[in-house]
Amino acid sequence: MQAERTALSWRRTALSLAVAAAGAGRVLAPVSPRVALAAALAFALAALATGASALRYRTVTRSLHRHDELVGPARAGVPVTVLAVCCCLGMLGVLVVVAFVE
Repeated sequence: MQAERTALSWRRTALSLAVAAAGAGRVLAPVSPRVALAAALAFALAALATGASALRYRTVTRSLHRHDELVGPARAGVPVTVLAVCCCLGMLGVLVVVAFVE
């Protein structure tokens, strides 16, 4: 049951990142082409996070059904990268709002 919840939470996180990237790309692309590139990279990262979570879920579920030992801890690369991109997008959003208010 825990593996399903973890996989679903990663899917929700990836979907949120994809929606934020698509929204930022659509709204801010006319302002700067760099923002469009950053949005495309964030969208690709969301796809990577979805794939990594599905692979990890499959590995853990297979190990549990076979009563094997779990295969090592999850790699920290994808979660840390998703966290960093989300923080950067949040800061970018704050900067855009401040720029439009003034």
